[in-house]
Amino acid sequence: MNWRSGQPIDMGYYLCAIIGSNKPSELYWDGSSWSYQNNDWETLDSNEVAYYMYLGDIPMPEGW
Repeated sequence: MNWRSGQPIDMGYYLCAIIGSNKPSELYWDGSSWSYQNNDWETLDSNEVAYYMYLGDIPMPEGW
């Protein structure tokens, strides 16, 4: 469970550190760009995402 930089290889949902934001956001990587849903799908420039972590790598609480 580590923060990574650059662009992910696999499509899916990621927890992301966005430049200029003080909290992480959940974004979707479609293989070429980052997007999020805000009434409709919005796209972010790849340079705006400083770090990401695949949501599947974050363990569930023990006993869940």
